[in-house]
Amino acid sequence: MNLRKIGRSGKLVMFVLLFVATLGAGSLSKLYAEGTAQFNEQQNLVINTTLFADILNAGETINISTCLDININIWNTNGTPNNQGDDTQVVTSDPFIANLDCGNPLPNPITNAYKYTPASTGTYRITFTGSWYILERYDLTVTNNSSTDPNPTDSNGRIWSYNWVMDATAYTENRATDANLYALSPAPLNGQSFVWKLDLNKFAGFSYELKANSIGLNSPYSGISASTGVSNVTPEFPIYLGYPAIAGTNSVTSPIIADHRFLDNADQDNIFSPVATPGVQDTGNFKFTSNVDKATYAITIDTNQDNIFGSGDRLLLGSASNGQNSVEWDGKYPNGDPVPVGIYKAQIQLRTGEFHFIASDVETSGGTSDGGATWNNGLTIYRALDANTTQNTTVYWDDLTELSSYSDATSNVPNGVTSGSLLDANNDGRADGFHSWGDFNINGTGIGDENNIDTYVHGPTDTKTVTIAVASSEAGDNDGKAASIETGANNNGDGNNDGTVDFLQDNVTSLPNPVTGDKYNTIEVTGCNGLDNVDIFTENRLSSSDSAYDYPLGLLNLTVNCQDSGATANIKIYYDKVYDTSKWVARKFINGKYSNIPNAVFATETVGETSYTTLTYQVTDGGALDADGIANGVIVDPSGPAVLGATTVKAPNTGVRPENPLVAPVLTVFGISVLAFYAPKQRIVRSGKK
Repeated sequence: MNLRKIGRSGKLVMFVLLFVATLGAGSLSKLYAEGTAQFNEQQNLVINTTLFADILNAGETINISTCLDININIWNTNGTPNNQGDDTQVVTSDPFIANLDCGNPLPNPITNAYKYTPASTGTYRITFTGSWYILERYDLTVTNNSSTDPNPTDSNGRIWSYNWVMDATAYTENRATDANLYALSPAPLNGQSFVWKLDLNKFAGFSYELKANSIGLNSPYSGISASTGVSNVTPEFPIYLGYPAIAGTNSVTSPIIADHRFLDNADQDNIFSPVATPGVQDTGNFKFTSNVDKATYAITIDTNQDNIFGSGDRLLLGSASNGQNSVEWDGKYPNGDPVPVGIYKAQIQLRTGEFHFIASDVETSGGTSDGGATWNNGLTIYRALDANTTQNTTVYWDDLTELSSYSDATSNVPNGVTSGSLLDANNDGRADGFHSWGDFNINGTGIGDENNIDTYVHGPTDTKTVTIAVASSEAGDNDGKAASIETGANNNGDGNNDGTVDFLQDNVTSLPNPVTGDKYNTIEVTGCNGLDNVDIFTENRLSSSDSAYDYPLGLLNLTVNCQDSGATANIKIYYDKVYDTSKWVARKFINGKYSNIPNAVFATETVGETSYTTLTYQVTDGGALDADGIANGVIVDPSGPAVLGATTVKAPNTGVRPENPLVAPVLTVFGISVLAFYAPKQRIVRSGKK
């Protein structure tokens, strides 16, 4: 026996043989082993690690081998990975005399193993007790019967743990492992699953833990890496030493987000005030519906306002279920400070099969030994289709948001990178498709030391965006003035020059028109909850051009979300000045076709001392101008099935082309899209249109 006194704290530590249980199924001639042979001889199992064995067929036997004398405990968990159901203890502190040599390779086959033949199929929980700290040689094997001796080099995905607690006695390169592990995450449909292959390369920790779940670190550090001093991890998914024998068919279900919006906690509008009166509209909720169960939501708020949903932004991660979902945001940055007053975009993602691998206190993955001049490839993750087939996926990590002080911190969000890619797009010396960190020559003091490093993947995804207004008042109308005088088309979106951005008023927004330069259009919506995704663009962005009209001011697109199905939204567009509208026609664009908007009204309205041309019309959820024709509370925009229509505008007949011709916007009000109005084609001759 090789007892060593090793410990990061300097305490006397006796290392015990690592034990791993392996269960196997198949013909009577087959057996499967999992343990030291899979992790490698340098990775010792901490004796208090809880292990599980899957028994699939009657008569199968659990074989346990170690190089130290131990006591064995086994519980029947009745096949439930969360330990619910029949958890009867079937073996209690049964003493076992070591049958392996702690200093030599495992024999093949292994003789004199401890054997237990369960009375029924299911999952069995196994623990060890003894005076040792680690097991330096160990093996768990499931054989088809009690008379077969185990082969430690064979494995079949029967042995797993929620939390592998390991000790390599050092974090040097010669103590590293290149093990392949497998994680099983659930799929939306019963009988299906996601299996992820975790490919470790030069993976070196002293005393470390391996865990897996659907969100990474517990909130507020979900989706990022952080210090073990401030963050915790809740294990959720089994980590196997081989391809899980209980895996179902591969999931291909696609998630779909619907009815997405943000409302303050009074359910009034998308405006809240976390820094104003305490206890009044301090938080808000992202609301959406999911078409699947067992999914994950990932909501990224662009709190650093760099127009990228990535590193440095507030990320909310959690479980999503079929039907209505609500996720609270407290209006704070990732570090807990409140964000200032302003307008923030947020991205809502619905993901299936999400798998986060958390390496706790692992000093090096791949790493370097020459100060970063050259790097080895670290860990990566593939999707495993079966025991012999893998496919590339997109792998993500974010070490920068919380651990930016470390020189080897990296991040590849929001886009991720193809797993196993050898490209180096950012020229940092590391292959992009591997999460690599650490330096074997700095005595384990880099980013991996005493930090939780998160690497993750997921299956199919749906993505939507919403807009949020953080205000200095709880009222939806920020300055207390009626929405009718909060409109206009100047002063950078502050239509009445009161110092408040129009979007912080009552469902009103002003935005510059890129088609005409610095001119503004202002949109006001009543009758529905809010206004979102406002955009002005040229006609050539649509799938076809209008053969009858031009759109010299561009097309206005926006989204309207209604609280009730079948609701009617009243839309009013303010143009930057007064125009001659005698030749204007309001147009819509639905399913690739242009046509007139019925009952549209052009008028002139004065706000303060300035007059504007306005266009007013109505759109009913599920009505003729709603592209999907379904009363679902969302009026869709013109870019696809969510396209409502387009409105075209033409300048008056002056005989010459006006300097600033008007163009009709396309609106999407919480799902509605409308194109602005334009004069008949013969009034203006453009290239390609006669």
